[in-house]
Amino acid sequence: MFQKLTKYNQYNMKNEEKLIRNIILNDYLVAKIPVGVYVYLKEYNGNSRFEYVSPVICQIFDLSESEIINDSQLLLKQLFPKISLRLI
Repeated sequence: MFQKLTKYNQYNMKNEEKLIRNIILNDYLVAKIPVGVYVYLKEYNGNSRFEYVSPVICQIFDLSESEIINDSQLLLKQLFPKISLRLI
């Protein structure tokens, strides 16, 4: 039983290490590309929010990451100035 748990833990550790390595690589690549990247979530209950914004997005729109994450309307108003924000 102990041996099975040890193998299971080793397997999970390898997967966790791969995941961490992929997250670091993704962050590095996103920071290097010259275009903005964001993750915008629209929930079933109608709420929406930015889950991630790249540093380039922050530079382009002169907003901090925390400002955008805490108030998605700040960025949405600049991205879609002519669309009613009730539709977004």
